[in-house]
Order: sequence, then C-alpha cells, then structure tokens
Amino acid sequence: TELWDKCDQLLEHCIHEVRSLSNLLHPPIIEDAGLPSAAEWYIQDFARRSGIKVHADGLEVLSVLSDTSRLVVFRALQESLINVYRHARATRAEVRASREENSIILTVTDNGIGIDSKRVEQFNSSGASTGVGLTSIRERVRELGGHCLISSSPQGTSLKISVPVS
Repeated sequence: TELWDKCDQLLEHCIHEVRSLSNLLHPPIIEDAGLPSAAEWYIQDFARRSGIKVHADGLEVLSVLSDTSRLVVFRALQESLINVYRHARATRAEVRASREENSIILTVTDNGIGIDSKRVEQFNSSGASTGVGLTSIRERVRELGGHCLISSSPQGTSLKISVPVS
C-alpha cells in the first residue's frame, strides 16, 4: 500500500503539472477575458516570478486580432519574456502594442546585454542562429503574413512582430 500511495501522489503531481503547462501555453483567460487581459495577467505574473520590472503599454489594441493571431501573439509575448529572463541579464523590460495601418505591432524591449550582431543579422534574414523558440515565433508570424525582427546592442534587445489585421 505504501508503494501504491507513492504512485498515486506521483500521478496527482503529474496531472497538476500538465494542467499548469496547458494553462501557460493557452490560458483560458484569452477566451474568457480577451487577449489584452491575458497579456496583462501574463506580464504581471512573469514580473512577479522573475523579479524583472516589466512596463506594458497599448495592450488594448490586441483585442482586434483573430483567434489564430491572438494565440501567435500571446506565444510570442511568452517566448520574448522568457528569453529576457534566460539570456538578457536584464532588470527591466517593456511590452508595447500598437496599431499601424492594417497591422498590430508587438514590441518587447529589454535593458540586457544584447545579442551578437551576426546572430541578429542571420535571424532577420533567414530565421537562423537563434533558439527554437524565436525561430518558431518567426515562422508562425510569417504564416500569418506578418514579420518578425530583432534589433540589439550592448544596451539591450528589441523583438518586434507585426501581424496583419483582417
């Protein structure tokens, strides 16, 4: 029975972890409250967990995106902030959303150490030389007819995605 109890506890832990991961990848709040609220929730949670100060501006414009675009933009936001945490050694980040003509622009900027200019150039031209996460975001954005660009210096990095509004 002791072994059975341990197996039961392990199974409960696994179920909890899968639910947590599922909620992070596609939080129900996107459907319930909309992308602007989901993005705000994620940003606040990220800042609390990471200790990085994050300022957000203009998130309300994200409400005009289609279902498919909403998920791509949310995943881009997640991946961008995760990269800030893992690689940038930043203390601050800014998330800015805006509308320009027929596109929604999402920009995530940090005050970290930057990315090597050769890697930035390769990413911007072909999507190569960055991790799987950024390459995946670039491809998803391109499938929507959008663009994804990185600019970087020793004072920080900026990822800008542009997604068309139908």
